[in-house]
Amino acid sequence: MPKNAVLAFLCSVTSLIPGALAQSWVPVPAKTLSVSSTVATTPAPANQTLSIVVGLRLQNVSSLQAFLQALRGGKSTPLTHAQFVSEYSPTASQVQPVVDYLTSIGFSNIQVSEDNLLVSAQGTVAQAQQAFNTSIVDFTLSGKPAYAPAGPVMVPSSLGNIVLQVAGLSNATEIGRKLSASQNLQIMGRSSTFTMNPSAGGADLSIAGLTPGDLRTAYDAGITSTGGNTVVAVVSAGSDLQQVISDLRQFELENQLPLIPVEVHQVVPVPNPQDNSGDGEWDLDSESITGLAYNVKKLIFYNTASLNDSDLLLANDAFATENIAKVGNMSYGGCEDTEDSTLKDELGSVGTNVFDEVFAEAVAQGQTWSASSGDAGAACGVLVNLATPDQGVPSSVEYPASSPEVLAVGGTSLFVNSTYNYVTELAWDAGGGGTSNLEPAPTWQFNDQAVLTGSAAGLRAVPDISMAAGPEGAAGAGVGTYAAVVVNGADAGVLGTSWSSPLNVGAWARLESARCNNLAFEAPIIYGLDTTQQPGSSATGFHDVLLGGNGEYAAGPGWDYTTGYGSFDIAFVDAALNSAGYTAPAGCVPPNLVPAPKAALAMTNAVGVAPLAVTFDASGSSDPAGRALTNFGLDYGDGSVAVQAIPRLPSHTYTTTGTHTVSLQVTNSGGALSAPLSKTITVLGTPPGCAAGGDVLIQATPGQFSGTQGQDIGNGTDVVQYGSIAEPANMPGELVFTIKVNNLSTVQPGFRWMFFFDVAGRPAPNTGYYYVAMVSSDGPSPVFNYGYRTVNAGGFGQFQVLGSLNAASTYDPDGTITLVLDKSAFGLATGNQLTHLDVETRTSAPDDLTGTTSAGVGLTQESAGAAVPYTLVGNATCSSTAAPVAHLSASATQGKAPLAVTLSGSSSLAASGANVTYYQFTFGDGTSTAWQTSATAQHTYSAAGTYTASLQVADNRGLVSSSASNVTIAITGKPAR
Repeated sequence: MPKNAVLAFLCSVTSLIPGALAQSWVPVPAKTLSVSSTVATTPAPANQTLSIVVGLRLQNVSSLQAFLQALRGGKSTPLTHAQFVSEYSPTASQVQPVVDYLTSIGFSNIQVSEDNLLVSAQGTVAQAQQAFNTSIVDFTLSGKPAYAPAGPVMVPSSLGNIVLQVAGLSNATEIGRKLSASQNLQIMGRSSTFTMNPSAGGADLSIAGLTPGDLRTAYDAGITSTGGNTVVAVVSAGSDLQQVISDLRQFELENQLPLIPVEVHQVVPVPNPQDNSGDGEWDLDSESITGLAYNVKKLIFYNTASLNDSDLLLANDAFATENIAKVGNMSYGGCEDTEDSTLKDELGSVGTNVFDEVFAEAVAQGQTWSASSGDAGAACGVLVNLATPDQGVPSSVEYPASSPEVLAVGGTSLFVNSTYNYVTELAWDAGGGGTSNLEPAPTWQFNDQAVLTGSAAGLRAVPDISMAAGPEGAAGAGVGTYAAVVVNGADAGVLGTSWSSPLNVGAWARLESARCNNLAFEAPIIYGLDTTQQPGSSATGFHDVLLGGNGEYAAGPGWDYTTGYGSFDIAFVDAALNSAGYTAPAGCVPPNLVPAPKAALAMTNAVGVAPLAVTFDASGSSDPAGRALTNFGLDYGDGSVAVQAIPRLPSHTYTTTGTHTVSLQVTNSGGALSAPLSKTITVLGTPPGCAAGGDVLIQATPGQFSGTQGQDIGNGTDVVQYGSIAEPANMPGELVFTIKVNNLSTVQPGFRWMFFFDVAGRPAPNTGYYYVAMVSSDGPSPVFNYGYRTVNAGGFGQFQVLGSLNAASTYDPDGTITLVLDKSAFGLATGNQLTHLDVETRTSAPDDLTGTTSAGVGLTQESAGAAVPYTLVGNATCSSTAAPVAHLSASATQGKAPLAVTLSGSSSLAASGANVTYYQFTFGDGTSTAWQTSATAQHTYSAAGTYTASLQVADNRGLVSSSASNVTIAITGKPAR
């Protein structure tokens, strides 16, 4: 057991297991929770299904340690995966007894990992208790049902030298894990920008939601290589990631980033029902990595069913066995001291054995894992039993950041000036840091740690480096910066070391690409940039963070327990690596120096009536040096994209009227990007805002939460389904917003149902968003108002009520909320674009009824946003009389074949204030024109017959004539066959 766990196990159960006395057993590390005697437990159901993973021991461990030491010193070359398996993996003769044993107990679906390190299987609680000589109990942990062994986990002594660890017998660690994105404060885009006191240099410090471009400026990416040659990875869990990938695409479009290839490697099947609660985390990871890297060769999600250890082991192992990604991200962690064990394995770690083996495998192959150091300061995410923390968990660190084979990334509060150049950083007060109680210090860190602590303990210290995490102050209620990301289609602000670690991955991907992926494990390379390794010495190229603390440790000169060596100045680190001998190998050309390819795009239609199907072909794209084109990223211009390796792109059907800008960017095998190529497609027809129910711009993913700020109240009041905007013809001057939630049979008091928006081109200062809302926190009956939302320095939304909505605003028990806004309230006019569309349900304090002080502070329950803006078309446009009227004339209506006829639509009429701009002629003989801007068309009739020519027209608003105008043309002569 961990040294600080003072609560006893319920009982010893060895003698209770049938056959236990007849078998010789040896204990192995596994999750064995110290359950308080005050916590009620019951035996877990015998037929409950468990998915377990049995981790096996590596071979030749001393040889592996020597190799890793040589690799860290630059004296060895990373192994191929086949070489690692041959030298260090368990042999088939060692794996088979484990498979045979599990089979004999009755386990099914037994699978052996490609590297022979893991044996996974499915079985029941009864089978697991028999196999591992333990007892599994159910109890409540942090308000959720949990299960765990109530005593040591064992294997037969015949397997004692083969089996190292058993995972999957408990879900307690999964429940106890704290994802930093749970503090999602829903700061939308630039709404959080505030000017602080000038710095000593005269530049303004700012608090802001930072975009990828801002971060590339702040961390001095400059003209360094992009990450275009490097494959990156993220461990994810719970859902099929479709919303996450959609959010990434929206994030790329909003920030003018390349559309990168994405793959989901499903390591463990997605659960049914899916758990979308972690999607915001995977949003933050993927968007932060690719945003700072600007471009990557590929992003791989190693996706599992849950954050249980058995699932995570399989994901980490897949990263190593596939050996495709050079650097991977883990934005999760658990209190290290809940990793219970009484044994030290050959690699020197306790209770985290198999994970460290898998991490060591990646290191041996030249890969890097990056992990968040945690968001509890010098403590860790403490497990809670019946709302009472387990006793005896003082300052500690989180795993996997504390693994010697993982780079640990702590947090800072980043300050930038008005042009987003770096000003300073403070140690983030919630950033994880300290000394491991279990893991040994790696050789590349030991000297640093011994000097800094004066300790001969030789234990792992974290973090190694740090990057931006969030504002300084409790719960983010201070000054600093947030990550501006997209979560569930809405712009959001997120904080935590879950931001810091993926930023490191993005920076490291750039440095790897500059050297054609020739760098090895990141951590010892960074420590090598501290050439003196004395107290106060720093790593060349890193911003040394000098101020701030995490509750126990303070930042100071050189390496410290709050920020490690500090944060990247990417350009300076790039130069420092070159000076240290980490140069690009012969023949390596970084992506930023590779000649760019040229994009070309053909499409079948440029103008047409919705629904308009258009086919795209990028086969004409080329590369000046003859390099292969590896990726074609097409933005269809309506929020949809195509990203693929072949040039014949999918046909796309446009259902939304208006002019859409299509953009193509191609990538070559050297990681270089073409300049974007843009074309326009005009889609004609009645605007969706005129349709019954309006333009449905926001569709929420079932079960999707933007963080875990609020509590699900359970009656559907807070569950967002969709949001729409309409401009009814019978409500001139009014804009109708509709929010649909699951149920409003009972209106929950203390709530807001809000539709946020901004107006494109609104002049500065622009530090907030407009909103319309139904509010149940101001009295016994809901009120309907509109106003302006700002974000204070703590990141909390404040709402200034500006007035009441139209009396037609109402709600229905079925969950439909209708919010009617007079356009004049915000000076809205036809042609304005409403951007940053976001629907939220929020808990809320009452408004200041004077409307002069913003006092409505609350927490977001659910939110969903739109990938595309809404353009005001004007209520009159939606009138049944607003469409243009076609009028067709012909230069001749009869004659002998062949007869040339000029058709004209110049007499067609548009409604007042509009113009006829598009014409489509149909000749009656099976041919027609495309939609065109010319009012005339010439056609030759070559065969006798009677033909009905027709004309459709559209005006500059996109409205199409409700009926065609026809002309009959009679042709004499030889009949057509």
